[in-house]
Amino acid sequence: MSRWWAAILVFLALAASDARADDVADFYRGKLIKVVVGFASGGGYDVYARLLARHLGKYIPGNPGLVVQNMVGAGGLRAANFVYSAAPKDGTTIGILSRDMPLLAVLGANAAVQFDPGKFTGSAHHRASSMMPTS
Repeated sequence: MSRWWAAILVFLALAASDARADDVADFYRGKLIKVVVGFASGGGYDVYARLLARHLGKYIPGNPGLVVQNMVGAGGLRAANFVYSAAPKDGTTIGILSRDMPLLAVLGANAAVQFDPGKFTGSAHHRASSMMPTS
């Protein structure tokens, strides 16, 4: 009898995950994800972002396109402020920012900081070289 219940639970878990993946695929299908880079084109962060944009779309359900937008200014602070306060909060923006950007906010040394580094959603670190907040 316990095998029967285990089989039912496994079936329900698999069926639920398929339905969720379809929702995500439907959301991203035909959309563009903006990759905001806080530095000029041609530099290391730009090359990293363009490499990411070239390949990441095939690993996201719905296979969205990715486009890189360089947002130069204040050592990446302009891009960080944009991603935090002006970018859509629906998962269609990825920010490629310098690793010291959260520290700038924590220290409170710059009045132009408009973000709370603890509230960037989906942030990840890649080899401690860049912060990728998504919104």
